[in-house]
Amino acid sequence: MSEDIFVPLSKPQDAIIGPLDTITWLTNNSQDLEDILINGYLMTRNSWIKPKKDEQKILNNYLGLGSNFTWRMTNFYMDGEGANIKIRVIDVDQKLPCIRSSHDGLYHGGATISSPIGNLSNHEKIMSQMDVKSTIGIKNMEFSSPSGDVYISSEIVYEGPDNIFMLGVTRPNIFIPIGPMDREKGIGGTAYSARCTTNTDVTLNF
Repeated sequence: MSEDIFVPLSKPQDAIIGPLDTITWLTNNSQDLEDILINGYLMTRNSWIKPKKDEQKILNNYLGLGSNFTWRMTNFYMDGEGANIKIRVIDVDQKLPCIRSSHDGLYHGGATISSPIGNLSNHEKIMSQMDVKSTIGIKNMEFSSPSGDVYISSEIVYEGPDNIFMLGVTRPNIFIPIGPMDREKGIGGTAYSARCTTNTDVTLNF
């Protein structure tokens, strides 16, 4: 059987960090983001909450916001067998510039979230009905496994709110998906998040 690059060769006790638990997404566009995450990516969310004033000042400092910023917050997630990374959405009352000034792939900062999807064609239709555009449709990419076998993995990239890309990935049946999938829904929770950086050597050394 082909060797799967998503199956680690090391042991869990060898790890120096744990898996990503939560992604934080600051936005002025919570309505569109919520629509996509719930109706496009089939997530659930908690109730929106507003921190108390004293808590907010501490959190503003932690988040790098001005002391007078106000906001509400919730978590989006998937339950059951598709459960994975949570998305903490912070909906800021004051106008904020996006971390990335356009969907151009060369801007620094958080760039993508990605989920495993069983049928990309059907998912593209759903997203299109929500007026969410993909960059170039479904792209089939050829990879080589560590054992030398060649396989095709498919991906679609949507232009999400705040100039963030939202991806769907399908891997061949001989391999595990990029993350846990809910077989009934045909989709899984967020499996990973990518960011653009110039200092790749430092990142790779880490």
